[in-house]
Amino acid sequence: MKEGYQKEKEKMYRIEKFLVTVSSHYRDYPVDYRAVVIELLGKASALYFGRIQQLESEQVGSAEAHDEISEPISNMGKTALSPNLSFQGTLLMQSDHFLLPSSIEYYEGRDFGSVQDEI
Repeated sequence: MKEGYQKEKEKMYRIEKFLVTVSSHYRDYPVDYRAVVIELLGKASALYFGRIQQLESEQVGSAEAHDEISEPISNMGKTALSPNLSFQGTLLMQSDHFLLPSSIEYYEGRDFGSVQDEI
């Protein structure tokens, strides 16, 4: 019983140390931190939408999967996975209406700018 408690205590210590490191990195390098978070969220959303499209095409069939909804999602996933493009707080594609968080915050009148504004 004492051994299990000790392992949990060590695990919590490592988690706490990690969180302190992340918070101090954010405080010292906020622009870099935001850029990495935006890139991570972009990749995660591309992966998510890609899996949704894959599930839709498996359920409906490949001929019916390219309807009005899945086509913009497909384009967004392709754009997000392209190594030559990065997420800088702009529209993903001219035809898309998806805004990234930094541009949404600016649009809502908050005093936040995009990552490009802060560099």
